[in-house]
Order: sequence, then structure tokens, then C-alpha cells
Amino acid sequence: MRILFCVLAAALALCGCSDMPEGAVVGSIDGMESDILVVRQIPLNKSSIRYDTIAPYSGENVVFVKSITEPTEVTLINSSTSKFDIDRPSFIAIPGDRLVVEGEIVDGVSVVSIKGSSVFGDDYARVETEAIPLKKEYNSAHEVRNNQRIRRAYEQITALRAHYITSHPQSPLSIYYLSEMHRDSVLKMFPALLTPPGTDMLATMLYGVLASRYNHDKEVQREIEMVSVGQPFVDFNSTTKPAGKPFNLAKAIKGKKAVLYFWGTWCDNGDIDKMARLAAQRPDIAVIAVNYGDDDTMIKEMLTKKGITKWTTVAGANEGKAIASTYKADGYPYAVAIGSDGKIAKRSLNIPDEFIDFVKSMK
Repeated sequence: MRILFCVLAAALALCGCSDMPEGAVVGSIDGMESDILVVRQIPLNKSSIRYDTIAPYSGENVVFVKSITEPTEVTLINSSTSKFDIDRPSFIAIPGDRLVVEGEIVDGVSVVSIKGSSVFGDDYARVETEAIPLKKEYNSAHEVRNNQRIRRAYEQITALRAHYITSHPQSPLSIYYLSEMHRDSVLKMFPALLTPPGTDMLATMLYGVLASRYNHDKEVQREIEMVSVGQPFVDFNSTTKPAGKPFNLAKAIKGKKAVLYFWGTWCDNGDIDKMARLAAQRPDIAVIAVNYGDDDTMIKEMLTKKGITKWTTVAGANEGKAIASTYKADGYPYAVAIGSDGKIAKRSLNIPDEFIDFVKSMK
């Protein structure tokens, strides 16, 4: 079923219709009922991010962005459909532009057109519509954490956009797609960008974004590789909950098989029981339950309710989030298996039976 995402008669809007609200980026929401739209703004020459959350109502006009004072990337994030950045309609707004967004959600993927001074127009919608099957494959691969499928789908989406770039070298959309691509891919296509242009302000700025994102991606990849399968575990200090005693991971799991279990009382689809049974049945496996979001009282109530006495709970509140970030746990519940040799043996989003079986059999 198609859900109308941002419906607006662009021609009326661009003619200055009297009931159109003032703003740099405008549109109207229909068919979303009480869903939530988040507008993310990232100034192209800064690392700061501004979030505006809008609770839209059917048929009402909405000002997405009231004013743009510097070139800014704008992303529309719908809570029920936009799981990954690749799903989210994004575009560049320049001071003085007035942009109109219109579109819909097709097969769970947002498809929009951007009309206004920096015209992406129907080209954006056409390319992104063609990419729908690839985006669905990308999302599906992410759900099961199949890195090979993720990479293949991403490369196919990039190739689709790259074809547009080479076919439309003068299009503003081509410039935007270039700014979003991995730097190595761009430089292979356009080696002239090895030397940043010095006359075109927008091009110079986009090159700077390209370079900074490349460096950021390299750093993120380095952090991911540090906690990938086969790497030594990363030590940390914390406190046990609810007792509040000092805790050190290296001391707690020295010479043992272990599981880091990232959890919260707010997210339980049976995984808490699975991990509790593992800890009770296999005393040779240290289960370290890293909590996020709960205070000591909430943790104690859950442990008492479930009768959990054989695992060690640490962190709580916001500290668990920092540890989860270190281990690149990109969802909850999440588990990282560590062998007795101190190396990471397996990672898993959610706790399927296959993961439990693997932990029981690992050395």
C-alpha cells in the first residue's frame, strides 16, 4: 500500500500560494496520521547537527526548515520507515533557495522529488525509484548482518547513481550524489577532483565534505575492525549493578569463554531468558550483561523477577551506551562471544538459538 508522504502542488507552491507557510524547505504531510517526521540539518562546513521533530497531521501544511543561513544538508527521517540513511530523502539547501518536497513511500522506501531553486526535480525521484529493489536488498542484508550482501547492494546503488552523474555532468543532483559517495569511488570517476577547485565556492565546499567524510569513514572502519571477529576483546572498567562494586572485564573473564550481552529492561523478546538459562546452565561461560537505559532499581526488579543470579550486570543508565559504542553494537539486544583465548569469536544482533549453540561449542 502506498502512503502519501509529502504531497504538494509544486507549481502552486512556487507561485507563492497564499496559504503556503514561509520557509526555506516546505511541504505538506498527508496520510501519516500521528507518525513522526524528524528533520536533520547538517551545515556542510560544520560537524554540528540540528534535529527538528515534527508530529504531522493529515492535510496540514508543514514547514520543514524555517530558514537556511548556510549551505545545509537536509534529511527527512520518518520513524516507521527510515531504518537506514540509504532510505532517507536527503538534499542540499542553499541560502536564498525555497525548496518544495513532494513524494510517497513505495514498498517501504521513500521516493521524493525536490523542486525549487537548486532543482533536483523529477530526476531525483526517477533515480531513487529505480533503486528501490536495491535499497530493499540493502535493508534486508543489514537485518541479518550479511556484510557481503550489504556491500554488493551498496555498490549497485552507487553504480546506478554514478551512471546518472556521467550522463548528467552539469546537474546539481550529480554534484550532490558525488558529495555522498565514498571518496575513492569519486576519484576513480573524476580524477580532476584530486585537486580541489578554487573558483566555485559550492564545488570547493563539497570537495571539503567529501574529504572529511572519507576521513570519518576511515576512522569508523578502523574502530569496527578493532572489535571484529578474530580481534582481541577490548577491556573496560565499570561497576556491577545493583551492588555498585568495581568491575574490570579482563579480570572477570580471564581464561574463560564469555559473552558480552547488551540489554535493557525495555527490550525483551525472550532474549533475557535465553541468556539467563545459558549463564545458569554453563558456569564455565562468563555472561557479562551490559545494561543501557535502566537505573539500579529497574535492574534489580528485573533480575529478581527473572530469578537471575548467575550473570554479572554492569553499567546501566548511559554508561552502557558508551560500552556498546566501543563494541559497535548497532542495536539491542546484542551479543559478542569471546573465546577463552581472549579473541572475539562471534557477533549477533538479537540472540537466535544458533548463537547460543555456537557459544556452547566454542573453545
